[in-house]
Amino acid sequence: RQFRLLVETIPALVWRGTPEGELEYLNQAAVEYLGHSAESLSNGRWIELVHPDHRDATVRRWLQSATTGASYSDIYQLRRADGQYRWIQSVGEPFRDLEGRIAHWYGLVIDIEDQKRAEEALRESERESRLIVNTIPGMVATLTPAGEVDLVNHQLVMYCGQPLEAMKQWGTNGTVHAGDLPRVVQVFTNAITAGEPYDLEARIRRFDGVYRWFQIRGLPLRGSNGHIVR
Repeated sequence: RQFRLLVETIPALVWRGTPEGELEYLNQAAVEYLGHSAESLSNGRWIELVHPDHRDATVRRWLQSATTGASYSDIYQLRRADGQYRWIQSVGEPFRDLEGRIAHWYGLVIDIEDQKRAEEALRESERESRLIVNTIPGMVATLTPAGEVDLVNHQLVMYCGQPLEAMKQWGTNGTVHAGDLPRVVQVFTNAITAGEPYDLEARIRRFDGVYRWFQIRGLPLRGSNGHIVR
């Protein structure tokens, strides 16, 4: 009774399965979320709530755990009581008796729709940022908070004639003129350490081996917590 009270009051969707993997119990939160009782979803009928595009893979993943006794974790779209398909993560663990046999499966269903949308919005923002960076008439690089190059735009690649992996080694591969390199490294290192902008002039090697003078500027991009993210 105490266990059922706990399961029925926590703000989570809880399920229990038989040793063979059949659904046998849903807490009230899960019943309300899905619009179905455990009885109505028994004998494998729960798969009807899974998005058609995900059903085959979902069944295979669950049967793998049910037959091997391995921990279960899967992400797919599940139909809510209002008919909307939402991304969820379902996790489960086998509960074994004293002889080591599986007595039940216990698990949670976690709605991750908002997380998925935020991830997609972030990916879209990154795609837009890359498009902007690749179309502006200038040579641009973005760096990690530690100062490591992690993106260069098309103009910079074409000018230097080097791909991203080579541009990451700009301090040792001759991209910067040897006569300017010590000063550039010193200014750059100080700026990264202090988290301050930098502005300097140096000769950069073109794809044909000719060094030309450039003005190089760097600005820190800070997150909402004030920490440098790029």
